Amino acid sequence: MILSLNKFIGISSAILLAIQSTQAFLDKPAIATYWGQNSKNGHNTQKALAEYCDDSADIILLSFILDFKDGGLPELNLADTCWNFFKGTNLLHCPDVGKDIKACQGKGKTVLLSIGGDSGGYGFANDEDAKAFADTLWNLFGGGSHKTRPFDDAIVDGFDLDIEGGGPTGYVAMVNQLRKHFEKDKSKKYYMTATPQCPYPDEMLGDVINEAKFDAVNVQFYNNYCSATSSSFNFDTWDDWAKKSSPNKDVKVLMGIPGSKDSAGSGYVKLDKLKPIVKDVYEKYSSFAGVMIWDASTSYTNTDVKPDYHMAVANLVHGLSDASKNSSITDTVDKCSRNSKHPKTSKSSRSSKPVKTTRSVNPAYKTPKSTKTTKTRKTDKTKPTQKTKKTTKHKSSKKTKTSKNKTTITKHNSKHNNDDDDENCEWEGHDSQSSKDNVTEHNSDDEECDLDDKDQSSNNKKSTSDSSTSENSYDSRALASKCVRQGDSCPTDGAVTCSGDFFAKCDHGAWVLTKCPPTLTCFTTTDGFSAYCGEGTSANTCRASGSKKAVASGSKTSETGDSDDENTPLTHEGPVAKAYKSDDVISQFSVSEIDSDSFKALINARRLNSTPFNSTIILEFKVADNIKVTNVVDGKVSQKGNKVRITYNNSEGKAMAVYIIIEGEITSGVFQAPVSESLKFIS
Repeated sequence: MILSLNKFIGISSAILLAIQSTQAFLDKPAIATYWGQNSKNGHNTQKALAEYCDDSADIILLSFILDFKDGGLPELNLADTCWNFFKGTNLLHCPDVGKDIKACQGKGKTVLLSIGGDSGGYGFANDEDAKAFADTLWNLFGGGSHKTRPFDDAIVDGFDLDIEGGGPTGYVAMVNQLRKHFEKDKSKKYYMTATPQCPYPDEMLGDVINEAKFDAVNVQFYNNYCSATSSSFNFDTWDDWAKKSSPNKDVKVLMGIPGSKDSAGSGYVKLDKLKPIVKDVYEKYSSFAGVMIWDASTSYTNTDVKPDYHMAVANLVHGLSDASKNSSITDTVDKCSRNSKHPKTSKSSRSSKPVKTTRSVNPAYKTPKSTKTTKTRKTDKTKPTQKTKKTTKHKSSKKTKTSKNKTTITKHNSKHNNDDDDENCEWEGHDSQSSKDNVTEHNSDDEECDLDDKDQSSNNKKSTSDSSTSENSYDSRALASKCVRQGDSCPTDGAVTCSGDFFAKCDHGAWVLTKCPPTLTCFTTTDGFSAYCGEGTSANTCRASGSKKAVASGSKTSETGDSDDENTPLTHEGPVAKAYKSDDVISQFSVSEIDSDSFKALINARRLNSTPFNSTIILEFKVADNIKVTNVVDGKVSQKGNKVRITYNNSEGKAMAVYIIIEGEITSGVFQAPVSESLKFIS
């Protein structure tokens, strides 16, 4: 039988479509990569889209569509990639990007268009405006038709909601309207994803993902207290959401990380620390579907590992399989010290074999000389207008001096009796009191760990301490969850961690516990190397021990010092930070680094209405007596007594979210985060 060329092509296309329709979305651990904003912010640091459609990327998220409010034409921004506009509009025409989209799809990549981001101004007044915008998106970028299609005849595979501000109004209606369009187009599969921040529920997208159907969420575990290396890392919460609250019970959760230290204000995880974390969530949570990276311009030029960070993470994720449960990814995994809020979920068997990512190393991916500026996530570095010349705008930021002498938190294995029965826990920097915290004697030996994997041989039990480095952020998170006790031995003087509501410091070989002031609980820093006290809620399942007098964190104690429940587990779930909220702004304060006498913190602020932040942002807050704020990246600071005033220069002109990095000194005692009532945004 002889077929004409046209018939052959038609049959082949039908077969390919049939194969595609039987494959589940994210049925294997995958890498999702944001592209378009050039957060590296250098000349030629963002390559053409097609150059990133290699074996180390599975999903490409084009970023961003911004400045939208109804069915009118939105603004598309791809930094310095595209500069041509449709005549009489502010809408980009990017035919080369359209060609690259089709080239990437031809290689089996899923290409989504992301809506929102930090910059610009957006939001809906009502559901009707949101539905009209959904129709516009479909006609401009989906299977519809319009005279001003930015990517010509290229059709994206769906849309992503990265809503950083403006509130949730209208987005459920928008998603449902897009779904109606998807159902009418039988030629291909379409997908919807969302990219919430890690505090649960997300202020902008929490209600949206509970009411509309999404195929996946790319949770941002950075720029927040719940970063992957902190004790508040909450993938378990998002897995629980996927199983119990999402309308789509097959929804997948991707773990979002920065592509380099400069791509976010906090939350970057080096590869050796990332490996045990990724393996852990893969083994525990069936909703885990891979890793999302912000963004391509930074991850491909990050040479912390060779040939680059992006490829190394892709090798890690693509290599996950059932076999990995019996072979250690790294020597730093200690399952004894893990604690989950939810029972371990049985996973359907994964049949995929480990696949090593290969890519020819392009000399263009070499990292240019760094100016070592501190940047935050998703800043729209180059915003073309009709009058803009084809040149890249470079943002100049001051890099403040921070010490690298971080306190190390190390796993303890033996008990040390404290000779001081009455430990004087004097609190420095707190206005109200200095307190003596007495602790209960606990005579039982260290409890034996009970591994989740019962069939694992003793030969596979590894120490959480990495002999090659004293800085192991995963160990610190494990240590905080296990609960150190007063008087327990600790190998490194000066090491600090949390034990429930207590701040713990290693002093002369033994842990000394100090209770955080009233209304505060203990958080580990987002880099995992230190700890501080801040507003939030804790499960309080730790109990302190070691002296004859008692004070317990989370368990009742009698006047004689005896706990009402000696079987209270010595485990602790990471605390949840209290948001700073006003009528117009919601923000989170998190500390990323603390040395012996200095700190680095991040204020993550988001607009609750559609009015964006302006070019100058002024905010005030009060700090404890022992805190001096000395510098603000891209801004200036003044402090009189406890009152701090910050003027931040928002280089984007207008933005729905800003990430303000502050640094300063700790004159004595323990760092305390500002209380929420004191934080005010003046403009």
